[in-house]
Amino acid sequence: MSGPAAIFSPESTITVALPATAFANLSSALQNAGREFSVSLVPVGDCTALGPLPPAVQFTGLELLFAIGRACSRPDVLDDPSRLFALFKYCNVISLADEFRLKRDVESVDSHKKKVLSDEFGCGMSFIVGSQCFGANFFLDFSTAVQRGWVATTAPKSRRPDYVTKPSGVSGELTLLEAKGTQTSLQYSQQDQIPSGCNQLESVNLVDSSYSIQKRAVVGIALQGEDEPLATTCHVGDPVSKPGYTFTFSDDVDKCIIKSHYARVASLIGDAELAGAITKLRQTTPVQLVERPTGLRKLSGTSLTLTSTEGAINIFAGIDIDVRQLVIEGADLGLIQSTIAAVRSSLHDSKEVSVDGGDGTFLVVSTGMQGNWSLLETTISPRPTAIKTPVPKA
Repeated sequence: MSGPAAIFSPESTITVALPATAFANLSSALQNAGREFSVSLVPVGDCTALGPLPPAVQFTGLELLFAIGRACSRPDVLDDPSRLFALFKYCNVISLADEFRLKRDVESVDSHKKKVLSDEFGCGMSFIVGSQCFGANFFLDFSTAVQRGWVATTAPKSRRPDYVTKPSGVSGELTLLEAKGTQTSLQYSQQDQIPSGCNQLESVNLVDSSYSIQKRAVVGIALQGEDEPLATTCHVGDPVSKPGYTFTFSDDVDKCIIKSHYARVASLIGDAELAGAITKLRQTTPVQLVERPTGLRKLSGTSLTLTSTEGAINIFAGIDIDVRQLVIEGADLGLIQSTIAAVRSSLHDSKEVSVDGGDGTFLVVSTGMQGNWSLLETTISPRPTAIKTPVPKA
């Protein structure tokens, strides 16, 4: 291949050379993001229908960054070499403070970029809360689902929820999620964003008698800076359902959720074959993914290496090859979940991954010199067992 087109050919192995100072700053930021944080979870109004909620959620900064990548990847974009940049572009905004805060220089960022940051952190936090509180690891985003024809709705864009998910091991029950984020104030999150999200979720009605919406959760993160007197807080709201807009799935709900979820995964790791199998559309230039032996498993994905005279950092985002094959073959959700359970157990024992996405995807951040890699020192946060018994509204 020659000429300008070669510049834009998709790659699964990306290498970027950095000046020594930039490399040192990024290395320090990634190390800082490997720490575990605890953020208070505060109900707004009556949230008893969501079941018992923990007082806080625990996560490493890398877990949140990986959740942001999986939540915000665009399934219609596979050839963008910046797809992995979301995994480290935000590590530099996490403060060195003991609590989870933003660095003070974020305050000087222009308002548009601050809003994007807040929105994307809100999406990532909704995945963290969905997993830890509701036992959810697969998320259908309505924007993609409506665009692809997997969901038809009478609701305008402003009245559609962000995600719908199905708790693991529960039949016929769905959870709606609306993600919010702000750097304005805790009061704005609690009094403006959460009620606004509740208005979006209250009128969602499914046209499928085999499934029911058991929980409707608005998840809003109020991000605080280093100089703020209050701590970063996650608010949760729970609206009472009422008649309104209809949402109709074009296929089995489980299958639609799997397709939407792994379409975003395919975009994140640049997997054209996986994306094509899901969307049934011919993809652009096929990409030879990196296969990485990890413990007793093998992962397939994209590798980003940042080099300097001081050493190198490798960021690998991938999916277990057996889980990937099951998704390509259109396997049912139960088989995918049981395979993921075996994979997670194996890799947790091996201590060779930085973040477990809970869906067969993993993030591995390594440092080294001359190809001698070692895992960035971090821990995988424990994932509390979600209480799945719904509490009926009065």
